[in-house]
Amino acid sequence: MKTKAIVIPAANTVELREVELKPLGADDVLIQTTLTSISAGTERMLLRGVMPHPMLQFPVVPGYETVGKVVEAGDNAKAWLGKRVYIGGNYGFVGVNPAFGGQSAYIVAPQSHLTDLQSLTDEQGVLLALAATALHGVDVAFGAAGKTKDEDGLRPPPSVLILGQGIVGQLAARFAKARGAHVTVTDKVASRLRLSAADVKLRAEDGELKSEDDPSFSILNSQF
Repeated sequence: MKTKAIVIPAANTVELREVELKPLGADDVLIQTTLTSISAGTERMLLRGVMPHPMLQFPVVPGYETVGKVVEAGDNAKAWLGKRVYIGGNYGFVGVNPAFGGQSAYIVAPQSHLTDLQSLTDEQGVLLALAATALHGVDVAFGAAGKTKDEDGLRPPPSVLILGQGIVGQLAARFAKARGAHVTVTDKVASRLRLSAADVKLRAEDGELKSEDDPSFSILNSQF
C-alpha cells in the first residue's frame, strides 16, 4: 500500500511524497491519520540536519505526535478496529527512514505502540507526548520540594518558576497549579502569557522581567 507523507530528503528540504507502507503483520494495525503536529524543537533540528540521533538519516518522515483511527488490523490486533488512537511514530515504511514517521496519511504500527484516546479529543490526544514531558518535570519539582518541611512539620505548597510558556510550559503550569503550587512563569511573547494559568506572569524583555499585571514592576536579570 502507498500513502502520502511528509519527507525530508536532505537538510532544509521538505517534500510531500508518495511512500510505500510495510504489509501488516499479525500484531500490526493500519491507522488513518486525522491530526498530527509539528514539534518546533525536534522537527526544526531534523530539518536542519542537526538532530543528534543515529537513526535520523535522510530521507526521513518526521512526526512523533499523531492521532488517527484504526481502519485495518492484523489477526492479533482486531480489538483495535475502529478505535481512535495516539501513536508516537512508527517503523512501517519501505524505502524511507521511519523515525519518527508520524506525518503520514496512513501509518502501520504494532498494537503495543498505541494509546486508546477514549474520551480525549483529537486535539487533546495529539499533546500526550508533550504532556508527559511537562508532567515529568512537575513530578521532579514536587519530589524535591517534598523533602523540606516548615516549623510545624508540614510540607507547604511549593513555589514553582517555569521558564517559557510554549505548549510544555503551559501544561507544566497547569499541572503545578492543580497540585496547589504558587506558579510564576516567564516568556518573551505576551500572547503566551495571556493564555497561561500562572499566578504571576513575567515578560522577559530587554534584559528585564516585567509583570504583565503591573507594568511598573520590573526585575533585572542580574539579580537572579
